Amino acid sequence: MQRLARSATINVAANAASSAAQWLVVVIFAQAYGSQALGAYGLILAVVSPLFLFGGLNLRVLASSMPERAYDPAALMRLQRLGIALAAGGALGAAVLLQPRDGLSPGLWVAVVALKMVETAAEGRYGFLQRAHQAWPIAVRKFVRAGTTVALLFALARLAGWPPGPAMAGVFAGALAVSLLLDRWPVAKGGLARASRTGTGALLRMALFSGATAAVDALVIAVPRLGLGGASLAAVGTFTVLVQIPMAGAVVVSGIGQAVISRLRAARGRRAFLTLLACAYGAVGLLGLAGTVLASWWGEAFVHLLYGADFAGAGALLPPVMWGGLAWYLAGMSGVGLQARGRYGAQLAATVAAVCAATVAMVLQPPTVQGAVNAYLAAMLARLAVSTAALIWIVAHWEGEAAVPGDCAEFRPEGRGPC
Repeated sequence: MQRLARSATINVAANAASSAAQWLVVVIFAQAYGSQALGAYGLILAVVSPLFLFGGLNLRVLASSMPERAYDPAALMRLQRLGIALAAGGALGAAVLLQPRDGLSPGLWVAVVALKMVETAAEGRYGFLQRAHQAWPIAVRKFVRAGTTVALLFALARLAGWPPGPAMAGVFAGALAVSLLLDRWPVAKGGLARASRTGTGALLRMALFSGATAAVDALVIAVPRLGLGGASLAAVGTFTVLVQIPMAGAVVVSGIGQAVISRLRAARGRRAFLTLLACAYGAVGLLGLAGTVLASWWGEAFVHLLYGADFAGAGALLPPVMWGGLAWYLAGMSGVGLQARGRYGAQLAATVAAVCAATVAMVLQPPTVQGAVNAYLAAMLARLAVSTAALIWIVAHWEGEAAVPGDCAEFRPEGRGPC
């Protein structure tokens, strides 16, 4: 348990650094360029992020959680390289289609796509070290990457006064340099010679489930942004500054999940599984509650102070956004439990339910920031309800070793019999 606590602490610290960097990118954009440019950046991310999460296969979580009989590092890396290339092509194609939209700079599109390619590849490699419980090498690289990103953007945007596109291109150059210098290590003990015992089809299916789940999860935040994008980039910018605050906590939650998922996968029996999961639920629940209390007390002053006069009126919406964050964090731990048990189909169903809830809410409301916040809340509550119900059912019907999507176990009520 001490080793788990140490690993979780290192993981959370590294993810907190990444989270702070993502948040500071939004802060620097808001202060340097205003709500319109920040809205353009947020709209680009709404298109690009789901594509790269799908193409990247959510490899960090997949590699650290998949059962031994399915584990094949070389095949996973080949699949991810292909997926990243396809995601980049899709993102650039979307840029061509959306280019008539005022405020969407081609340079900013290309810079964000290039940066996502580097970040996705790096995160994927971390999964192999995570599987071997080597948290420290991952943490060092995440700290360096976070510091480089913030320092470069601050220097180029605030000090040098560069436009958004060239400034983000500078951030990409820094990320590429960090990757070339630090991200060159063996991906697994024993190298890449290991092969899956479940076959290429099963491995591909597992990878697609993992990537699809991560991409659909990103759509939960992307749908409100896309809905606002047709009306006002400034509204997208306002929603972005609000939702970035619980997103910062979500990265910390992700660190907790990454620290426990491989141990949940290896848990010997239902009792050990539930004990570990309860500790994780408690940690993320406290984080979410703290956020809601602080937002209720100081939300308006905080938003005005941090982001500037363009966002002075947005702070009143921060408390409901943070309640949505609490539901988000708890649903995230339910998702970790589902993935540790190999139930990728159930996890995907929960995120699809969230996207459907967000979409319906946006359709039924005017495209305003309040409407986007309501859609976000509906999505997080739907995700929490479906993922937790699925996890309760799976724990109640405990089957021993985690399922592998290739053997269809997650679709069979008792995990036995033909597909």
